[in-house]
Amino acid sequence: MMGKLAALAALATTAAAIGFAGPAQAHPGGPQYSYDWFRSPSGNIACMISDGTDVRCDIIDYRFTPPPRPAGGCGDSGYGHTVTMSVTAAARFTCAGDTVMDPSLPVLPYETTTGVGAVECYSTTDYMYCSAGDHYLRLSQNEFALQ
Repeated sequence: MMGKLAALAALATTAAAIGFAGPAQAHPGGPQYSYDWFRSPSGNIACMISDGTDVRCDIIDYRFTPPPRPAGGCGDSGYGHTVTMSVTAAARFTCAGDTVMDPSLPVLPYETTTGVGAVECYSTTDYMYCSAGDHYLRLSQNEFALQ
């Protein structure tokens, strides 16, 4: 029994270290907006939906540790602030020397959803959640979850 508890504790520690905080959370209802480029009410996260199949979310201020940089690094580009995914590709951190953040973007109010094509994003006071097909991302200042 103690061996199982130790294994579970090690697994929980590993999951926390990579930023996973449990399963994705479903959002209530369908899209109330059809924004393809928007920001969170806090102004810390901005997302852009492309072609109704791809999404990129950038975070300005974060306290989590992103996964290791891709092999070969990122050159002059930054890393750790951009997550991308599509209906055909799982969410992942990517190198980016730019940002989709723009203070003039429309705000996706907390507890509301925007959807374009196969992509939906839901804003909460705790995180931004986006899904595309079987993939999702959940991004907040303190943690992330990707699939």
